[in-house]
Amino acid sequence: MTLKQACMIHRLLGNAKRFHILELLLEGEKCTLELMESFKVTQPTLSHDLKRLQTVGVIKPRKSGKWTYYSIDRELLSQFALFIIDSFGLFEGVEFPEIPSEDLPE
Repeated sequence: MTLKQACMIHRLLGNAKRFHILELLLEGEKCTLELMESFKVTQPTLSHDLKRLQTVGVIKPRKSGKWTYYSIDRELLSQFALFIIDSFGLFEGVEFPEIPSEDLPE
């Protein structure tokens, strides 16, 4: 991950609504309508935030008929977290056990 990519992700996640979108997507894939139930915004406003998260790759869209479903790109968020940890020397000297991917939540 580049510094520019990490800064773009950090900037987008600094918005409480976008951060909350990711929290909701941790539960699993959701369409715009399902996400709108948690916000008091119009569909175009929510779509704008979804598009911004999609542009940096934090979420992935999947089309099904007229609906678009969104899910988190867990690999990219893991890379972002590791970038932050490495950049600031957090947990220096601490060894973390390897977690098999099949044990990670979807």
